[in-house]
Amino acid sequence: PMADQVIPEREQAAILNAFEGAELEVAGPGVHQQLIAELEQLEAATAK
Repeated sequence: PMADQVIPEREQAAILNAFEGAELEVAGPGVHQQLIAELEQLEAATAK
């Protein structure tokens, strides 16, 4: 990805950690995985 060429690996890790922290604080634990599971179910249902 382009980010790998522009943003140092250490800074990418810091960005990811900050995003994950914000996600937990705003949405709560497990919400991200729950939404992914629901999306997969919707995709499977509409692929028929």
